[in-house]
Amino acid sequence: MNLRKFNFNTALILEYLELVVNSLRKRYLRTTLTMIGIFIGIAAVVALVSLSEGLKLAVQEQFEALGADKLIISYRGDVVPGLSASSGGLTLKDYKFIKRLKQVENTIYWYFDSAKVVFKDQTLFLPVIAYPTDDKQELFNEMWYFDIKTGRTLKKNDKYKINTGIAFFEDKVFLDNLKIRDKLTINGLDFKIVGYYERVGNSQDDKNIFIEEATFKELFNVDEQVSIMVAKVKPSLKPSAVANIIEKKLREFRGLKEGQEDFVIQSSEEFMKAVSDILNIIQIVLVGIAGISLFVGGIGIMNTMYTAVTERTKEVGIMKAIGARNEDIFLMFLIESGLLGFSGGLIGILIGMGFAKLVEYFALSILKTNLLSPQFSGFLILGSLFFASFIGAVSGTFPAMQASKLAPIEALRYE
Repeated sequence: MNLRKFNFNTALILEYLELVVNSLRKRYLRTTLTMIGIFIGIAAVVALVSLSEGLKLAVQEQFEALGADKLIISYRGDVVPGLSASSGGLTLKDYKFIKRLKQVENTIYWYFDSAKVVFKDQTLFLPVIAYPTDDKQELFNEMWYFDIKTGRTLKKNDKYKINTGIAFFEDKVFLDNLKIRDKLTINGLDFKIVGYYERVGNSQDDKNIFIEEATFKELFNVDEQVSIMVAKVKPSLKPSAVANIIEKKLREFRGLKEGQEDFVIQSSEEFMKAVSDILNIIQIVLVGIAGISLFVGGIGIMNTMYTAVTERTKEVGIMKAIGARNEDIFLMFLIESGLLGFSGGLIGILIGMGFAKLVEYFALSILKTNLLSPQFSGFLILGSLFFASFIGAVSGTFPAMQASKLAPIEALRYE
């Protein structure tokens, strides 16, 4: 088909469009069923991609808050809250050694463990974190970016006092929400709540309990071992280069051979890259699954267009008898199939956006997390609409060619 033969007259195109819309309106049930495959596929793509992009952005923001100049040093395998502080092998000696390195500006450590927590005869096992209450607290706050909502933060020697996440006060972690000055029994000892933090958005972090270091050591019988260390790299130095230096020197300090390190040093960029890679793979897989629906939708459009050509054979004959060219017939049917794809894509986008917002609502109201906030970019919306229209047009190409090649006399005699 020679595109130079087409008469792209605006008035003629609008006339074709009017004929197509009237034809689709007369066959509204078949039209709707034909578009199902398209709008389900597009809805899946829009919902899944927007949610994964939102998750990626939320994770990126958290790592940006962490800062690119910080290195996280943990015992190999002991990297998530809830594992015992005594299960790792990092010690205060390691901390003091790293603190003395000239490439390091500041260093902190903290403890975490899981404890038996009782409130009004209800028992739960929850994460307990001990953070610095001296001049190192500023660096800890940079890491965790928590802000007190009500009450006060812990001070040094605040024995048997605690801060908590907001979930205890608003999300009924226990059967009743807590209040400032309520008491929790942790591993058999009573603690008074003196403050709680603003919502972080991660449901697990909003359930953390914070105590000061000396009390943690008493509560969990911890002496020299620490759970996590963080080293802040001096300005102008590259974190990855400093990480290599710390790894080499700490390995020698701990008397380990190369390749036998029992600790891990990671930067926020490494964490972010690992998370992004995982999310990208998941996104590709999910979009691929949604693509199957689009393929099925394209087959549906092709089938419908072949049926339309058969039903309107006599109409095509009349149009040709009064002067319509093959190119005009081809263009009319191509517009019809493209409009099916466009309409299905538009409906799919609206459904996908609605579903993504519904997921966000349930994530906020039930899971108490803002990690599933969809991001609807212009590229995603316009790209989905274009792709749906393209699928429709491509699916209708062969039926349109068949219609354009019908002989006028045979078409007029068709019953």
